[in-house]
Amino acid sequence: MARVGREISQANAFYGASGRQFETVALHLDATRDVRTPLLVLSVGVGILLLMACVNVASLLVARAAGRAREMAMKAALGAGIGRIVRQHVIESLLLAVLGGVAGLVLGKWGLSLLLAATPEALGRLQLATVSPTVVAVSLGTVTAWTMLLAAAPLSEALKLNLVDALRSDGQRAGRGPSAGLRRGLTAAQLALSVVLVVAALLLIRTVERVQSLDPGFRADHALTFRIAPPGSRYPNQEAFNAFARRLQAALAALPGVTGASAISHVPYDHVPNWGGPYLAYPGDDPSAAPQADYRAVAPGMMELLGVRLVEGRTFTESDDQRGAPVVMVDQRLAARTWPGQSPIGRRLGVDPSVTGTPSTWVTVVGLVRHVRHRSPTEEVREQVYFSERQVPRNPFVMIVKTGAEPSALVGPVREAVARLDAALPIYDVRPLEFYVGRAQAIRRFTALLAAVFAAAALLLAAVGVYGVIAYSVSARRREFGVRLALGARTSQIVTAVMRESTLLVTAGLLVGIAAAVGGAWWLRSQLFEVAPWDIVSLAATALILGTVAVLASALPARRALRTDPAEVLRAD
Repeated sequence: MARVGREISQANAFYGASGRQFETVALHLDATRDVRTPLLVLSVGVGILLLMACVNVASLLVARAAGRAREMAMKAALGAGIGRIVRQHVIESLLLAVLGGVAGLVLGKWGLSLLLAATPEALGRLQLATVSPTVVAVSLGTVTAWTMLLAAAPLSEALKLNLVDALRSDGQRAGRGPSAGLRRGLTAAQLALSVVLVVAALLLIRTVERVQSLDPGFRADHALTFRIAPPGSRYPNQEAFNAFARRLQAALAALPGVTGASAISHVPYDHVPNWGGPYLAYPGDDPSAAPQADYRAVAPGMMELLGVRLVEGRTFTESDDQRGAPVVMVDQRLAARTWPGQSPIGRRLGVDPSVTGTPSTWVTVVGLVRHVRHRSPTEEVREQVYFSERQVPRNPFVMIVKTGAEPSALVGPVREAVARLDAALPIYDVRPLEFYVGRAQAIRRFTALLAAVFAAAALLLAAVGVYGVIAYSVSARRREFGVRLALGARTSQIVTAVMRESTLLVTAGLLVGIAAAVGGAWWLRSQLFEVAPWDIVSLAATALILGTVAVLASALPARRALRTDPAEVLRAD
C-alpha cells in the first residue's frame, strides 16, 4: 500500500508535496478493536481464577494426604501394594472432578445468564454464548485433567511414607516438614494471584469513576433525540428544507414540558460515520498539508440546549441561512493551533463541507466554543468546526428535545407533532441522549464489573486457602498449645502465635502479588484513564482488603486454639 500511495502521488500532482498515503489495518483487528480488551480481561481473569482454584485444591489435597499418613501406613503395613494406593487416590480424584465439574456447570449456566443480562450493546455478540456440548466437554475435560494432575501431590506424600514413623506418629510432626512448607507456599502463591485480580479490579473501577465524573463539554440529561430524513421529492431545495426545519423546531419547542429543541448533524457518541475534512488558515497554503477537523452542522439554539460553553463571539441565529454570509464556530483546540494567542473571531477559514477533498470554501469565524468530546468520553480526538445547519444542511439530521421531566414521556407528543407537519415522514432512533453517553461508557463499566466479580471470587478462594492452612496448623499444634496453656501462657500469646503465621503468609503474598500486579496493570494501561498502573490508592486498598480477609479467615482457627483444654491434651499423652 505504501508503494501504491507513492505511485498515485507521482501520477497526481494535486496531492502536493506530502503525497497520498494509506494506513493499513488488519480487518480482524479492526472488527474486534472495541471488544478485544474486555475479552482478554475475561480470559486472563478466568485463567487466574482457575490457577487459584488449582492451587487451593492442591493445598487441601496435600494437607489431606498428610493427615491420612497413619491410615496409608496402616494399609501398607497390612499388605496394600503401591498399585492399590494409587488406584484409591485416582478414584477419589475422579470423584472430586465429577462432583466439582457438574456443580461448576450448573453454576456456570446460571452465571452466564447473569453475565449476558449485564452485557452492553457494543458486546452484543456475547449473546451468542451458550453452554453447548463443546463447552461442557472442554469444561469437564479441563477439570478432570487438572484434578488428576493435582492428585500427584498427595500421591507423592503417600508413596514416600516411612511406615515406622507414620505408625508411631502422635501428631508432633503434623503441620511441620515438607508438606507443611508446600501448603504455605501454595497459599502465598494464591494470595499473590488474588492481589493481581484485586488491583486490576480497583484500577478499572477507579477508571470508570474518573470517566463518569469527566465533563464531556455538553449536558445529556433530560433530552430526547430522534433522526428524521425529509425526502428530496417533497423538499427539493435548501429553502424548502430550511422552512420545514424551522417549523419542526418551533412545533417541538411549543410542546408542553419542553424547554427547547434544535437540530444537529451528529448526536454525540453515535455510530453514524464521522463527518470531517481539512481546513486552511490562510489562502495560498498547501491544501495537501492541511490539518483535519471534525465537522458538525448545528441549528440555532443547539449550543445553548446542550450547554456547550461559548468562550468568545456568538452562536448561530436564524439569519445565518442560505441568504447570509457563510459563517462557522470553531473549538478552542482549532483556535489554539491555528491562531495561537490570538482571537479567532472575524478570521477567515478555508473548509470543505461538501467533502470534495479540497478546503476551497472560505467562511468567517463568528464564535469560539469549548472543545466537546463527541466521539470518545476520554479522548480529545480532533479540532472541531461547526457549520450553521441553515447554510450546510445535513440529511438525515438529529432533533434534540430538552425537557424538565422524563424524556420517554415526550415520545408520543413528538410523533404527533411531526405527523401534523408531514404525516408521511417517519422518525427513527428515538432515544434519550443519555443512552448514547451510557453506551460510550458501557464497555469500560462491563470490564470493571467482570474484574470486580473475579476479584471477589479470588478473595473468597484466598480466604479459603488461608483458613485451610491456619486451621490445619492449629489442629496440628493442638498439643503444643495445650502444654503452653498448662504452663501459664496467656491467651494473647496463643492468638499471637496463630496470627503470626497468617501475617507471614499475607506479607509474602502481598509482596509478590503487588510486584506482579504492577506489571500486569501496565498491560491494562490502554483501559485506564487518569489512573496510573502503579496507583498508590489501589495498591494500598488491596493490601487493606487482603489483610482484612486474612484476619477474618484466621479468626476462627485462632478461636479454636483458645478453646484447647490443657487437661484433655495432657490426658491424651
